Amino acid sequence: MIETVVSGLKQVSADQSRCVQCGICGYNCPVGIEVRDYAWRGLNVTDPRCISCGTCVERCPRGTLRWGDPIILQADRAQVIDPLALPVLDWGGD
Repeated sequence: MIETVVSGLKQVSADQSRCVQCGICGYNCPVGIEVRDYAWRGLNVTDPRCISCGTCVERCPRGTLRWGDPIILQADRAQVIDPLALPVLDWGGD
């Protein structure tokens, strides 16, 4: 059985009937997701680049976007990284 974990993040969902495809949501997305492609279809934003910052929700002038269900994480798809194995970056400062 695959273990699942409910994260503290929520998905962005859309009310298709309110979207006029203005593109303001995607224009303001800090990671460059074309949110409009999800919104005008009434789909949850499932792009893995989404950081759940809420900028698209706040900027939508028609209230098309809103917070939906929590994001469910699957344990078998997670990658565990040992922080001690990561390289140390030295920027040459004192």
